[in-house]
Amino acid sequence: MTYSAMAADVLAFCKKHGFEEISLLGHSMGGKVAMTVALDPKLPSNLLKHLIVADIAPSRGAMSPEFQGYVEAMKKIEQSQVTSRQEAQKLLAPYESDPMTRAFLLTNLAPHHGHDPVKFRVPLDIIGDAIPEIGHFPYEPGERVWEGPTLFIKGTKSRFAYITILMCSC
Repeated sequence: MTYSAMAADVLAFCKKHGFEEISLLGHSMGGKVAMTVALDPKLPSNLLKHLIVADIAPSRGAMSPEFQGYVEAMKKIEQSQVTSRQEAQKLLAPYESDPMTRAFLLTNLAPHHGHDPVKFRVPLDIIGDAIPEIGHFPYEPGERVWEGPTLFIKGTKSRFAYITILMCSC
């Protein structure tokens, strides 16, 4: 689970479907993937027309203890075999006090039926193991450049972004 591997997946998908001149939008982790696509040496010259990055910067650094706690809590929810979103919400509360953030995290729950235990759509074991890589970015500043039109967006109440709204037409 690296940004280079995820960017390669995006490039392979675009090639398979014959896409050209796309506008690529990535939010948070997806934003780092989108930036990695734009900077990939294998990027076809006719593929990317616009790059839009929301709530993330091409920075390197350790993931916050808060993020690591989210993964731990989500694993705890699955291990506890709870059968409702409400029960999952209660297990998540000690890790995150904000009910909106908890609700956002629980959007990753897969639909379930009856009294089956809830499960997350995302592979928590892989994400947990990849936490050091998730904070990484594959390119040093100035190492690679994409010169196409780019829009960076930061939510005004976001705790997760490091940039302000910036429109660039390089």
